[in-house]
Amino acid sequence: MFKAKTLVVSLLSISLGLVSAPLFARPTPYTQKESDIQTKIPQKEIQEFVMALALTKRFYIKDVNDKKLFDNAISGMLNQLDGHSSYLSEKAMKELQETTDGEFSGIGIELNFNNGMIEVVAPILDSPADKAGIKTGDKIIQIEGKLIKDMDLAEAISRIRGKKGTNVKLTIIRESEKKPLEINVTRNDIKVQNVKSKLLDKDYGYIRIAFFQGNVDQEVKKAFEKLKLENPNLKGLIVDLRGNPGGLLEQGVNVADLFIDTNKYKGKNNDLIVFTKGRVPSANLKFKGHPGDILEGKPMIVMVDRGSASASEIVAGALQDYHRAAIVGTKTFGKGSVQTVLPISPTSAIKLTTALYYTPKGREIQLHGIIPDVYASTQELKKDKDKNKFNIDESSLNALLGSKERKLNDLKRYEASAEASDKMAQEDYQQFMALNILKALAAHSGMNSKK
Repeated sequence: MFKAKTLVVSLLSISLGLVSAPLFARPTPYTQKESDIQTKIPQKEIQEFVMALALTKRFYIKDVNDKKLFDNAISGMLNQLDGHSSYLSEKAMKELQETTDGEFSGIGIELNFNNGMIEVVAPILDSPADKAGIKTGDKIIQIEGKLIKDMDLAEAISRIRGKKGTNVKLTIIRESEKKPLEINVTRNDIKVQNVKSKLLDKDYGYIRIAFFQGNVDQEVKKAFEKLKLENPNLKGLIVDLRGNPGGLLEQGVNVADLFIDTNKYKGKNNDLIVFTKGRVPSANLKFKGHPGDILEGKPMIVMVDRGSASASEIVAGALQDYHRAAIVGTKTFGKGSVQTVLPISPTSAIKLTTALYYTPKGREIQLHGIIPDVYASTQELKKDKDKNKFNIDESSLNALLGSKERKLNDLKRYEASAEASDKMAQEDYQQFMALNILKALAAHSGMNSKK
């Protein structure tokens, strides 16, 4: 028999059957007093249920085995509670474990089931769904030509999942398109690369976190150490959480803790990174930070968007509450509930929403999300056709005053930087904005340190 475990679910139970699924956070030891809460079972309602079961077995047009009837009954009961509580069959439990390990088959997409449609929270970076052009905010209305509203949750899951190499046709509605789009996605093994890093403009680090699973905190540390080897004098860091649907609660906490030096804040917010509140005492958890900041107080930007959910919101919310980082982008998804997996047999379980989580200052994330400090939308910029037109400035005049050699060196650096900035603005406007804000923060920090 497996133990009860708490989850920070990256959105709804449908993700269990599709791709990136909710992930385990920590064991939840329920006390005897808490288990007594549900011992009062209403006799009248139980009799009605038994009668409905008996009549179905006796009169339904087809013979249905008991296992299927009881599984459907449990599923129906839980699905009506909220969009995240669900029944986990033996198959669903195995799929959940696959995603916990970081390797699984599917299309690589995180979804939210709502009002008869499946909304895309985020395609996982470099997944089949991402490569096929599925975007955050897309609404899936058909799977292989069958309407979502005619399916139950389990059927939608099974239709999107499938063997590696096979295709699934999804019909989607996109706000920017007048007509529904049909997108064919080839299923494949999904191995998520949690962390990617690079230098921007030589002096600034960039780390993208795609998913909070495994030992992401250690991967982030290694990525940062690699950046420091490339440039020991980094002036600042961008952490990109766009399209990151969440994952392990503890990993979100650990990543935030890498940058929050509790010695500096001297007990501010009680050193909290996140806390949860629920109906039973064991659902009330507190996660605290520790001394140390791998960035040593240098300026930091966290990039977020509508696809940033769950553990991503924990990281962004904590760094925002401590004023440790400026949050740049668009409002996050608003997934702030905690799910607990409770066994009902050696091979099956139920997943229940047991708590909501809050930022260090007590802000509720559920439905509200994290509001960025600086709004930066996704825009496509066209190259300036007038950029290379003939220009005259003081340095172009024959009677040049000052060092010609310095002028040429400075001009080359400026032009190289301007060209790189223009390219970034065209390829990723939000990243362009984030880098410029980081440069301004670094410049301001440098001026303050000289006073």
